[in-house]
Amino acid sequence: MTRSVLLSSRRRASSTRRPWLFLGVAVAIVVALVLLAIFDPPWVVESLSKSTAGSSVANSSNLDPDSYVNAVWKSKVLPTVKKRAVELPTLLGALQKDRAAASKKYGNYSVLDSPPAFLAKGSGRVVSVDTLSLVSKAGIALGSGTKPDVFIQIGPILSGTDVRDALPFINFNDFENQVKYGEVAIAFNSKVRETALANLNTGKLKGKKVTFTGAFTLSSARRPLVTPITLKVGR
Repeated sequence: MTRSVLLSSRRRASSTRRPWLFLGVAVAIVVALVLLAIFDPPWVVESLSKSTAGSSVANSSNLDPDSYVNAVWKSKVLPTVKKRAVELPTLLGALQKDRAAASKKYGNYSVLDSPPAFLAKGSGRVVSVDTLSLVSKAGIALGSGTKPDVFIQIGPILSGTDVRDALPFINFNDFENQVKYGEVAIAFNSKVRETALANLNTGKLKGKKVTFTGAFTLSSARRPLVTPITLKVGR
């Protein structure tokens, strides 16, 4: 009888200790996992400057359009233009042959259902200068002809959003709203005035040879109106 009572008491004591034993093991496991996460985390923290810095800056409610454009002009805009700009005779020929195919190959669609915008480059002679219209422009003959094949905006008023729309790294969804997106387009045009058109003497432009890169959007106009990104005037 005494032996049975003793065995029963031991079993009860053992069963009473088991929950505390399991709890101690669980706590030890949790502590071990926390220490492992601290000293040897299973994830990689990527620097903002390498991953989402550009989109985060663009999407900021404190975005200053001019500062944004200045930040990307030399680091992204000019290298992109140098890499992607298509010779105008090639581009215009492709558009004339198959507009849809050429737009898909060379164009950039800034937003859904927008007309394609192109980065182009070329050289030619200025055969006309119009400074009386609201948007002043120079007519450029790409070959030896006397009639313009394209027009270049020469300021001071620059029309359109072509520079912004032709750059593939500019995404509407990266900006807080449509207002910010529009302000960036204006800032790009201001940058063109400060750089490509800064020292342009429109009164002595006719007859000069020019080399340029720029952007344009397809429209109903027969000849493209290019917003220059770089412009060099020769003799």
